[in-house]
Amino acid sequence: EGGYTVKKNPGLNYYVGWDLGVSNMVLSKIGSLVVASTAFDSGGTIGLNYALFDGVALNTGASVSYVMGFTSLAVTGLAMKFYVGVTF
Repeated sequence: EGGYTVKKNPGLNYYVGWDLGVSNMVLSKIGSLVVASTAFDSGGTIGLNYALFDGVALNTGASVSYVMGFTSLAVTGLAMKFYVGVTF
């Protein structure tokens, strides 16, 4: 009623951030014996969103994390993740 019009042009958006996590890795399985380690990981993530229309977007991104085990087995490593998807 006030004569205002709101238009949005979502287009391409990017993000940069961090991630933290805890995981359980199965290192070896010999018969019924399972050797596993619980690990903590932290790292960075980057990505792009492209809005197709209201409420639907294409996504792509990558993440690199340093993994460090903290149970009886000393496990360290580097986890790399790449993804593509649709958000709605």
